[in-house]
Amino acid sequence: MKKIFLILTLSPFSLLAQQSDIGNWFIYFGDKKINNRFNWHHEVQYRNFNFIGDTEQLLLRTGIGYNLTENNNNVHLGYAFIYSEPYTAGTDDKTNFNEHRVYQQFITRQVFGSVSSPKTSTV
Repeated sequence: MKKIFLILTLSPFSLLAQQSDIGNWFIYFGDKKINNRFNWHHEVQYRNFNFIGDTEQLLLRTGIGYNLTENNNNVHLGYAFIYSEPYTAGTDDKTNFNEHRVYQQFITRQVFGSVSSPKTSTV
């Protein structure tokens, strides 16, 4: 009963916490095994301010990974292209700019009982 009262009491405040515009964020991640030691990583991230047509950011990343141990502990070096269209603060004007970055990443997989998950560190 206390939980229901708490939910009903706090729900109106949570409804006012965000704007009503519906945005989206499409993400694709892919890895292709080249051989036992090397793999090719690629990803696309596309963000919109509204549902379709008002681009916020497009991020394209690709790179080569090297397995330090069999099927685990992968070090990765890659290139990222980022296209952004932010709104100027307080106006309806948008600017756009491109970024080119080199990035590295370390991925290790851990097993906790019957659950396994990759741990990623990107710099």
